[in-house]
Amino acid sequence: MLSTPPPKQQGEKLVAATAFPTKGPVEGSSLALSGDGNTAVIGGPGFRNPQNVDDVTGTVWIFVRRGGVWSQQGGRLSVSGAGPSLYLGTSVSISADGNTVIVGGGATGPNPRAWIFTRTNGAWSGQGPALTASGAVSQPVGSFAAQVAISGDGNTAAIDAVQDDGAKGAAWIFTRNHDVWTEQGPKLVGTGAINAAQGAGQGAVALSFDGNTLLLGGGWDNQSIGATWFFQRENGNWAQQGTSWLARVRGDRCYKAWRSRFQRTGTPQL
Repeated sequence: MLSTPPPKQQGEKLVAATAFPTKGPVEGSSLALSGDGNTAVIGGPGFRNPQNVDDVTGTVWIFVRRGGVWSQQGGRLSVSGAGPSLYLGTSVSISADGNTVIVGGGATGPNPRAWIFTRTNGAWSGQGPALTASGAVSQPVGSFAAQVAISGDGNTAAIDAVQDDGAKGAAWIFTRNHDVWTEQGPKLVGTGAINAAQGAGQGAVALSFDGNTLLLGGGWDNQSIGATWFFQRENGNWAQQGTSWLARVRGDRCYKAWRSRFQRTGTPQL
């Protein structure tokens, strides 16, 4: 019988050159990896302003792998003129080629936003102004950008707001055209939530490589049993695809019910 060798750590632990001890979580609070596995994004939302430790600016570091060796690429990513306590790096996502990164910040502060950074010839810079929520119901904008996702081609981004509208939650889509980012359509909210008045918490987001399919998770739906919604984009318009994928029963019964339904209908909804 063949034995599988245990996994082996590659190099030492990664520690950013500009990190220093603070009162909050810093490096490694959020992570993303490019498609080829050679570019890593590491968020540090608890990073504090060295000139004012009460200002939780947050930050992001980029590491790259060459010849099996990881090293930091450039200094930490930051934004200017955006106000205090950004909590930059609350969430991160990276395109497949590793050249476009979306960073969420301020999800628990007064001005939650997301920012886009791009890499050209090994140098990182911000691309356009911050991405903000339009049509949000609650303030401070419902924990906007607590989770983010970017498509494999780097041209479509999804941003959540799990606390929006009494914790019903929502997601916003942004697209890039000629290096300019704009919001695509209204915010997306899945239908069929159970006990929606108490909040479904729709906010976990994931995008397909081409950016045409969105998964929107609601972990608080139906007394925290949870649910997932599928959205599809056609000709620039987003629409929910089917009903929510619900875990109506727990444990092995849930799996058996899902398997039976899938085998009979070919659809994942329960």
